[in-house]
Amino acid sequence: MEMKHRTIYAFDDAMIATEQRLTRRWLPATVAPEPVIRPDRPWEGRCLCLYGTVLPRTGGAWRLYYNEWKPPFLGPDTSVVSTSLSQIMVAESDDGLRWTKPELVLRPDLDDEPGVEFYGMSVFERHGWFLGLLEYWRSDVDVIETHLAISRDGRQWQRPCRVPFIAATCDWNRAWSGCASNGPIMIGEQMAFLFGGRRTSHHFDSVQLAGAIGVASLPCDRFCCLEGQGGFFETPAFTWPGGDLVVNADTRRSFQSHPLHCNGCLTVEVLDEAGAPAPDWSGPAQARFQGNTLCRCRVFDGTVRWPQGRSLAEWQGRTIRLRFRLDQARLFTWGCAVKGEAK
Repeated sequence: MEMKHRTIYAFDDAMIATEQRLTRRWLPATVAPEPVIRPDRPWEGRCLCLYGTVLPRTGGAWRLYYNEWKPPFLGPDTSVVSTSLSQIMVAESDDGLRWTKPELVLRPDLDDEPGVEFYGMSVFERHGWFLGLLEYWRSDVDVIETHLAISRDGRQWQRPCRVPFIAATCDWNRAWSGCASNGPIMIGEQMAFLFGGRRTSHHFDSVQLAGAIGVASLPCDRFCCLEGQGGFFETPAFTWPGGDLVVNADTRRSFQSHPLHCNGCLTVEVLDEAGAPAPDWSGPAQARFQGNTLCRCRVFDGTVRWPQGRSLAEWQGRTIRLRFRLDQARLFTWGCAVKGEAK
């Protein structure tokens, strides 16, 4: 098979032929305890809504488009509740004027609680995957969380993790968390997700309603990991496109360990197309990696080398398998990097 994308996520089952004694762990984004923008202008009322976009400007700055919401006064005993069955549709256009007929691509299923509805989903593309930030309404408690969905083509979607990606963590977002229409912005080694948070959802009055704009962060591409205490996985046979093998990995004993105490280990062996260990690239000659590639606001080199500094670049154009073994280690992504290109 061909390695179509240079970065492979730990959730990509197509690149796992067999595995033993490993666990896949999904990681939530960390919500900053305080909003980055509060309604503090006379025309903003008590609620800011991020039904907008964050766009880059020259010089490393960003421009944020948002709106305010001033609901009519309904009285303290009056509430508004949506009763529609929400679901996610997709439509396409070449000019923004003429659109294809909306096509259903995602709806609640039997693994969801009764009464769950999907309010909307912003989508961004990264490393050959579409990632969806799904507004997930739990009607029984009137709380909207952000969940993660993944897709290869934008139509066939999976939700392998059924816990919130952006949860109701703080008082200011305890009832609603909805992301900007675009994906995250990159700040150092962090993905920053701007989102609108609210203290109340559908049951409100004009005095209680309050909303602000906050940020949730995730170390770059660390949506999930494979971790183990001596487990391993092997890839199917594929053609190595060239360049070094690079990993986004953390070989600390746990996420709570000191950032620089990387006592665990990730090893990599090269196998031939049939799965037999390649001489001088496996067993005692396997590659060994220790470190935390994203640490203390820095991105460290994740290049994997074999003894005597040998690189997987030597296998360019040849069909191989790789065996990754994780001992007190976590692997988030792996892939290839050509000399001179950013990793």
